[in-house]
Amino acid sequence: MCRFQPIGLLLFFVSTLSGCCCPPVMAAREAAKRAQSTNNMHQLGIAMHRYKATEGQGWPAALDELEPYVSDQFETLMTNPVTLYYPGYDYVPPVDSPNAASAVVLYQLRNGQRDLSLDVLYGDGHVGPAPGAP
Repeated sequence: MCRFQPIGLLLFFVSTLSGCCCPPVMAAREAAKRAQSTNNMHQLGIAMHRYKATEGQGWPAALDELEPYVSDQFETLMTNPVTLYYPGYDYVPPVDSPNAASAVVLYQLRNGQRDLSLDVLYGDGHVGPAPGAP
């Protein structure tokens, strides 16, 4: 019976250490997913502005029209890494007006609903908190 005590002690230490390390690792993963989602929205915003400059007809009617402007990354950009939802974003074409830059263009989706606790993309291309976010 004494032979198995060191193994039990080793398992105890390994489980204790893994329990202490898991929360920081999970927090780092969540932060990386949020950063990737912010980058995806920013890239889609750049594609929208390239579309406007190239087509000369204002904002795209749907996100599918951006596919030629993001090369082969369209499927990746449309998947939200935070929610793992495809399509992960709800596009709202702004009305061409002086206020279009401050209008929300992309919302992140969670379970098919706009999640205002997550960042949004504005018409001027910046990503930030949703208006009225909790």
